[in-house]
Formats: sequence, structure tokens, C-alpha cells
Amino acid sequence: MTVTGRLIDEPEAHNGIHIGTLAVGVVDGPNGITHRSNGLLRIALPMDASKQPPHIGDMVRLRGQIRRFRSPTNPGESGASALWERRGLFARLNASGTTAWSVIAIPRAPHYRLAAAALGLRSRTNAIFSAHMTSDQAGLINGLLLGGRSDLTGRRANELTRAGLAHIIAASGANIASIIGLVLLLLRWLRLGDRLTASVCILAASGYAVAAGSQPAVVRAAIMASIFVAAPLFNRCRDGASALCVAAIVALAIDPANIADPGFQLSFTIVAGMMAFWPSWSALLAHVLRKDIAASRSRRSIDIPIRMVLNGVALSVIAGMTAAPITLQIFNSAPVYGVWANLLVAPAVTAIVPIALLVLAFSHMAPALSGLLCHLILAPVAAFILNTATIFGGEPSSTLSTPSPSWPVVLISYGVLGGLAFAARRATWPIGR
Repeated sequence: MTVTGRLIDEPEAHNGIHIGTLAVGVVDGPNGITHRSNGLLRIALPMDASKQPPHIGDMVRLRGQIRRFRSPTNPGESGASALWERRGLFARLNASGTTAWSVIAIPRAPHYRLAAAALGLRSRTNAIFSAHMTSDQAGLINGLLLGGRSDLTGRRANELTRAGLAHIIAASGANIASIIGLVLLLLRWLRLGDRLTASVCILAASGYAVAAGSQPAVVRAAIMASIFVAAPLFNRCRDGASALCVAAIVALAIDPANIADPGFQLSFTIVAGMMAFWPSWSALLAHVLRKDIAASRSRRSIDIPIRMVLNGVALSVIAGMTAAPITLQIFNSAPVYGVWANLLVAPAVTAIVPIALLVLAFSHMAPALSGLLCHLILAPVAAFILNTATIFGGEPSSTLSTPSPSWPVVLISYGVLGGLAFAARRATWPIGR
């Protein structure tokens, strides 16, 4: 069967095969009859030296056999079919060889070209990092910066998942915050006006969201950041809950199928959990550190590093706690040592994104400095994270398979977490006064 359609996302490379999503337009059946069609297919395109990789917006024709995704066969087993069906994908088509597919037209529309240029940033950044470290280390840094695991080997990606560290290679709010923070520093140094500064920050956040593949988590973060940056220009206060609701509405308006996407559910749930628990944590931490530092003036210089480390640990704990019910419901498994692995890598992950951005900024202006930062900081930190993933997720027994809880149980779990957040807020309110 021959299918013709347009790629609606940037294909990811896995072991010499490019995998992407095709919006089907025409199907040529085995009887020679051509049918106009619609719908989505997950396609796999084998590559060799003679093939140029396809990009988002390309019109592709390929030949192969359409098959449904394999469904779970054991009770409680997690299957990819359920995840793809949530995104409107019910079948796949693997091209039968490198000669069985071709790009028949490239997009002329400006938005496709802009998207392809932004998404092509991944290969360029990976090349910069790969020049100064191993391929796995470069793939991890690229994943931390732009999200995704396509630059990692299958073994490394599985170890990160089993260790409960897969979330660190998902582009999210931390990446957007680093981007906007650097842009703000530059624009304030140039003494530009508030409106121009806000506009540039919004463009930077939007461009990064596209470059990271427009994943639900990064789209949510970009929208929230844009609202926060623009709020003072309209004489409005910054309100996290309102920004989160607007981000959800916009993300669902862009693609209503996001409501069933695990990335969408986890992203918004984790941010809501942060908003619920963070005020209590901040009040408690400020009280403890203020009391401790007041007793010893010589420890004031280490106040900021202590806060950074403890806040990174708290972020990991809160994120893991609020994501657990949905993770168990969708994936039927949980990492056994996830909390400990996150406690170890949280400080490293917090610092690595801004340093990676500096490396990219210096790669053309000061290549020697860029290479030095890679050798002295990025490569050792990436090796530490990968080794931590190997220690805590190197064995299949690192994950605990559990029966999938029902959605009512999931809702009750979040009710309990909400009660804990309310109780923590009441307990710490006198401290924060």
C-alpha cells in the first residue's frame, strides 16, 4: 500500500530510522485504486547515506503495510497503543526500505519554513556539544536544553526512565525561565524600554517552544512566561493560577487532543502542585535559614548555594509526589529509587541549562571559552547524571510494576494531596507573616 501525506512534526532519528507523524492525504490501494483520505499515521523511514532526512511540512510518499499498534496482552501491562490512541494515532506504517519512500515536495508556506528552521536547531546544538564530549553526554545536554531523547542511545534513555529521571529531558518551565532570564539580563544591560523588552522575551519563549517540538509542557511554560512578562504592561498583577488556566485554554485551543496527552496532564498537574506546596516550603525554608544564619554571620555567604540546592531537591520531591497518581494510572509502573536519584541530580540539573546556553552563545564568539566550559563543567556533570541513571536504573528490577489505579482513585489521591497542601499552608502561615 502506498500512502502520501504531509509530516506534521519533526521526525526523530532512532538507530538509523526517522520516526514521525504523517497527516494522510492520498492512499493507493493494492488494486490500483486511489482514495482520498485523512487521519494520522505513525511512520518509520529507514535512512542511508544517499537519503536526506525529511523535515516538518515535507510531502512524503511511502510504501509499506499499515498495522495497528500492538495492544497489551497481560493484565495491568502498559502498552504504547493506549498512549498513541490518546493522540489520535491508531496505526503505523514502516517503509519497506530506503527506496520505498521519498520526499515529493517541500513546504513553501512561511510557517512551515520557520518551524523547520527552529526545529533544525537541535542538530546544530548537538554538533556543538559533540565536539567536546561523548555522544551520550552531548545527547543528554541537548535533551536537557531542548527536550526529547532522540539524541540518546536506547540503553541510556531506558536507564533514565527506570531511574525516574526521564522528566529532566522534557523541555519545561526551567528551560523557559533560563532563556528569559538571559534575555532580560542582556536587554537591561542595553537599557531598552519595557515594552520592547517584554516583546523580545515573548518572542524568545515562543521560538524556544517551537524549537523544542511544541510539546505540551513547553507550550504551557511559554504561555505562562509570556503572560507574566506582559502583565505589568497592562497594569495587571502577576497571578500564577490565572496564567496556568490561560495556558491550558490556549494549549487545548491549539490541539484539543492534548487533554488526553500524558505530557499535558503531567505538566499542568505538576505546576498546580508546585503552586499549592511552594508557599509553605518557601516560608519554612526562609524561617530555618534566617534562624540558622543569624546565629553565625560567617555563614551568610553560603545562604544562596544552600537555598539553590534545597529548592532543587524540593522541586523534585513535589514534582514526583504530584505526578505519581497519573504516572501509575498511565504507565502502570513506578521507579523504585526515583526519589534518591532525583535528590542526587537535582542540583546538577538546576545549573546545567544556563551553562549550556552560555556555551552555545560563546560557540561562535569565543570557541575556546565554549570548549573550556564543556570540558570543565558540562561533560563531568553529564557523566555524573548518566552514571547516576545507570546505578539506579541499570536493572529491570529498578521499576515496580503495579496494576493501573482507576480514575476515581486518582482523583481521590489528588484530593488528599490538596488537603495536605491546605494543612501545610495553615501550619506555615504564622511563620511567613
